[in-house]
Formats: sequence, structure tokens, C-alpha cells
Amino acid sequence: MGDKDQKRWVKRKSESPETSQPLSDSLDEDQILVRGVHRTIAFAKNENGRMLSKEFLGDTKSDKSLLDLKADVIDVCRTLADTGWSNRPSGYKHERDKINAVTCGRIRVAAFAEGNVVFLTHAFEKKSNAWPNDEFEKANTIRKQQLARLGRRS
Repeated sequence: MGDKDQKRWVKRKSESPETSQPLSDSLDEDQILVRGVHRTIAFAKNENGRMLSKEFLGDTKSDKSLLDLKADVIDVCRTLADTGWSNRPSGYKHERDKINAVTCGRIRVAAFAEGNVVFLTHAFEKKSNAWPNDEFEKANTIRKQQLARLGRRS
């Protein structure tokens, strides 16, 4: 695939199918964490419309060390929004299947990319080296629910 074909494919993939507008333009403003040069970081909504990652990051009743880690997560998201995929920050990595993660200390925020948007599904405190299977299942479920809201196939 040539450069021109690759750019055309990336553009089509990042646009909403109905309107040919960027996917990030079809999101509710309260879903947006940060809009950057290269991508938008947004909170995914589950079937009830809840944004679990936003609830976790916005909870200020945590101890200071956890609040600092939450601030670090937001910093990684800002960096991710402003950098290209090849320059993604060290705190963002692929985990399994279509699930990625923003990692800071013991916090993991499950995420997935769709077009020019990285959706944050939910967050949890990781207690061991391995991700619990139920956290992957939860991330995949929220991913499917968010894509259905956008009229996309998972």
C-alpha cells in the first residue's frame, strides 16, 4: 500500500461513516478529556451512559499518592493526544486484543483506539503483574457498548 493509499485508509477509518466527519466531532463534550494535535482522548460510555474512567479520575476522596497517580494518568493522556502513534508515551501500551492501557504506578486505565480517538473505558488499581481477566472482559464490554453508540461494528 502506497503512502497516498495509506493516508486515504487512515482518513476513512477515523471518520464517522454517516457524515464523513472526524469521529471526535460526534462525541458529547463531557466525554472529552483532551483534544490534541494528533488525536482526542475521550471517556467511553457504557450501556447506561456512565463514564467509569471519568468517575475514577474525578474522585478526589483518594489519598494523596493516588491523587498524584491520577494526575500522572492525565499527563500521559495529554502527551498521547499531542504525539503520533510512533512517539506514544511510555505510559501507554498495548495489553491484549484491542485493549490498551494508560499505566501510572498501580493505576491502570483500560483504553481502545477507534480512528483518531482513544477511549478510556474504566480504571482500576492493579494488585499483581497480570491483568485480571474480568478487567479485560469489562474493557471489551464497554468498548462494544461505546462503538454501538457510535453506530460502529466491534
